Amino acid sequence: MPKHAFLENDGVLAFAHRGDQDAGPENTLAAFEGAVQQGFGYLETDVHCTRDGQVLAFHDDRLDRVTDQRG
Repeated sequence: MPKHAFLENDGVLAFAHRGDQDAGPENTLAAFEGAVQQGFGYLETDVHCTRDGQVLAFHDDRLDRVTDQRG
């Protein structure tokens, strides 16, 4: 018996990948809150560790697309 309710669902599950980007930048609390307000029951994000051990909610393997930094 699955211990998570979504594993028992036979229908389509909609996940808000990186949140609602109309509500805030992707992977931010504002984006996730916006997705919940839109009715999403599930959120999905990407988590990476930096070389110095910091944890980031960040999708890309490069900074260029969503920041003003290179690399």
